[in-house]
Amino acid sequence: MASAKKKRSENGPPKSNATHTKPYHHGDLRNALIESAVAILEKEGVQGLTLRKAAARAGVSHSAPYRHFAAKEALIAEISRIGFEELGRRGREYIKGLRNPAQRLKAYGQAYIEFAAEKPTHFRIMFGEKELDPENYPDLASTADDTFQLLVELVAECQNASLFEKGDPYKLAAANWAFVHGLAHLLVDQKLLWMLKSKRPAERARELWTSMQDMLMQGLEQ
Repeated sequence: MASAKKKRSENGPPKSNATHTKPYHHGDLRNALIESAVAILEKEGVQGLTLRKAAARAGVSHSAPYRHFAAKEALIAEISRIGFEELGRRGREYIKGLRNPAQRLKAYGQAYIEFAAEKPTHFRIMFGEKELDPENYPDLASTADDTFQLLVELVAECQNASLFEKGDPYKLAAANWAFVHGLAHLLVDQKLLWMLKSKRPAERARELWTSMQDMLMQGLEQ
């Protein structure tokens, strides 16, 4: 018995016949596909993205994406939702602790432009490269609406402080959005580099906003 035990010890434990599934090297298929898709969008745009390409870049089978995304559009919708989620998070982070209504509104504008500068691929997907029916993607619609509602609340604060004219806060928020979004879009498309000295995206965004933010208030004053 002793020699038998010694022999088994030398040979190691008996091997199991069970097979083990090799995990995805990313450890998270869903997020791996999203990261892969964003990388493809950065280089090839919407037209260049397919679920098969995203799968190949993530190192998984071409059928694997269907576990999480029924179609390419669903993957794009999730990338867009993530973008709006981060935009809202940044906005609330930037206005946190500020009490002055004008400063709060300006801080949200800065968050918006910095987000666009640092996440240009998400920004383009969120605003027009691919039209998505909000009824098909309620989570995306809800998250996007939250970012606009925050703007409406900030505009209403400025109205209550007699900084803006009275009236429908949604219309004033739309005017505010048009101004900030226009600046962000021009920055992302590198149309305003002639007026900026900074080289890094976030620094360019801050420089642009510092020079333009007062116009936001002047345009909506009473």
